[in-house]
Amino acid sequence: MRKLLLLALACAPIFLLAQAQRTVVIEQWTNASCAPCAAQNPDFNTLLNANTDNVIAIKYQWYFPGFDPFQEQNAAEINGRGEYYGVTGVPTAWIDGLAPGDDYAGGAGGWDIAGGGYEGGPYGYNQAVMDYAAGLTTPISMTLTHELNEDVTEVTVTVSITNESMEDFTMTDGRLHIALLEKEVNFPTAPGSNGETEFTDVMRKMYPDQNGSAVPTIAAGETWDFTITGAIPDYIYGLNELRVAAFVQDHATTEMFQGAITEPQEIANAVDGGLGNNLTADPQGLCGATITPMVEFENGGSVDITNAQVAALINDNVIETLEVTETLAPGASTTLTFAEVVLSEANNALTFAVVEVNMGMGVDINGLNNETAAVTYGALSDTPIGTELMEDNESYNLSYPETGLVTPGIPLGEFGGNSFIVYSAADLPAGSGDGSAIGGFGESDRSIFVNFYQWNPAGATPDEASLTYQKIDLSNAVTPALSFDRASASWIGDGTSSDRLVVEISTDCAATFTTLWDGQGATLNTAPAYDPFFVPRSGEWATEMIDLSEYVGEEVNIRFRAISGWGNNLYLDNINVSDVVATEELTEVTDISLFPNPAKDMMRVDFDLEEARQLQVEVFNATGQRVQQLGATNFNSGRNQLTLDVSQLSNGVYFLRMFNADRELNRRFIVQH
Repeated sequence: MRKLLLLALACAPIFLLAQAQRTVVIEQWTNASCAPCAAQNPDFNTLLNANTDNVIAIKYQWYFPGFDPFQEQNAAEINGRGEYYGVTGVPTAWIDGLAPGDDYAGGAGGWDIAGGGYEGGPYGYNQAVMDYAAGLTTPISMTLTHELNEDVTEVTVTVSITNESMEDFTMTDGRLHIALLEKEVNFPTAPGSNGETEFTDVMRKMYPDQNGSAVPTIAAGETWDFTITGAIPDYIYGLNELRVAAFVQDHATTEMFQGAITEPQEIANAVDGGLGNNLTADPQGLCGATITPMVEFENGGSVDITNAQVAALINDNVIETLEVTETLAPGASTTLTFAEVVLSEANNALTFAVVEVNMGMGVDINGLNNETAAVTYGALSDTPIGTELMEDNESYNLSYPETGLVTPGIPLGEFGGNSFIVYSAADLPAGSGDGSAIGGFGESDRSIFVNFYQWNPAGATPDEASLTYQKIDLSNAVTPALSFDRASASWIGDGTSSDRLVVEISTDCAATFTTLWDGQGATLNTAPAYDPFFVPRSGEWATEMIDLSEYVGEEVNIRFRAISGWGNNLYLDNINVSDVVATEELTEVTDISLFPNPAKDMMRVDFDLEEARQLQVEVFNATGQRVQQLGATNFNSGRNQLTLDVSQLSNGVYFLRMFNADRELNRRFIVQH
């Protein structure tokens, strides 16, 4: 009897401290426009996928640093959960309510805080960390199920929490969190700026919300059951990818005790009419180009598709809708061919969209294949955009000028990316430039950027690209001219890089071109050789003015052709075609100087005259509007001087015009207060 009593006493602590197998909960904050997230997520996801037997992952798509579609759809709950932890950056991952660092798991992780790492970084997780977390004890077990209603608009979640210990289970502020997840979301193109297209276990909705539901004290050996029904949001991409995760946490300490997860359910009579490949062929030529839109339509569901409508859109405008009346069995597909389209815009973004399947009967389980990624087809219009071109680029933000066509499409892959896109100083790489405005002569915020610095023409990358403006009608022009501002530098590594800019004109709608200006090396560069990344200062610009009088009566296209020598950057701004410059220059005026330039209050104009004569003097702004008129003045032969009061003119580019009855002279100056 003594031996049996001793054995019973020895076993008593085991029953008192009975524990359940722990399921680890990892909550990660990431973002579709976060470059470090894209770098760390692949290895982190591989580790998570290797531990699905005892690890649950919940991904919260954070609001920083850029656009993320999931964040836009459920910002309140995502951000509320992050604010609970005090999240300050991404990517970061909490494990069972903790942001692990060098002390976690006895130093098993690889966070290296002393070496510049940070707590919770996905890069620091490894198998030893997972094994440690899964081996920790917990007093409760949990079972979890979910059911979808017939039309998949509601989910009912049932949770049972059992206290496996011999003592009451109680928390200071215990909460049960229930999260609706999409197991897999695969976008056809990256929705953000970091290139990620595949997302897993993304939190889409919490029931009732991010604050969870209160958990009562659970007596030893007892079970607490909880059921909740909630709406399924209409922004879900894949209804067949829905699953539910749940976890118990003490909000007073962030300590987490247990988690559970379900798997997606098969949806009866699921409809999935989706779009496959865009089969549209590229247009031939540029001017008046046409395309015949074609796309694959597929049945990815479990029931026949007997009726569908698919629309073709260009620049988000519907151009035609086709009715699909043939019966498509599950797994079958057909090709839809739309009517030929004449392209009238410079950049024509073609997409296809499913309008309706089976007359709206049944549940469309996959929303991601209802629209194709945009494919842009370039074209020039036969119709002129006007009698002048006035592009200061200030209305564009990280986009091509709307009046021009860029060929080939930019970005050009790894090198030369984003050439001919309009940038501001804030959009350029961090640390480049001094933060001042990068419009022409520093007088405006934006300019066209040509990324010669990263454009290596030696590989598969094209060695040149062009910006071709739409037709300009010079039929009734008198003294037309092209003017543009430019800034560029060589790379200091060679100092004589062969970057080249060629400006051309066409009178046959871009079929053939004639060179107007060709600059390379010293002819092109406006600043000394520079390293690393050239960003122009206000004094590192030059203006070109090119007489177009021989093209009076024509409709013309102007083309800027950039040819990379892998040197340094080129910037273009204030690209204008107008009647500002005279056909014949006033050659009697020589040795003219404008000082100071830029001017603030008063500007002095010095010049020589071959003989005494009367001249008219006027000032025009960059758009050709006269802003000052000094009237007719008699000047002596030899050296002359006049003074302009520019104190009342706003900052910008201006032209001094001196003329007589049949000739004129124009000189450019800047007002900068």
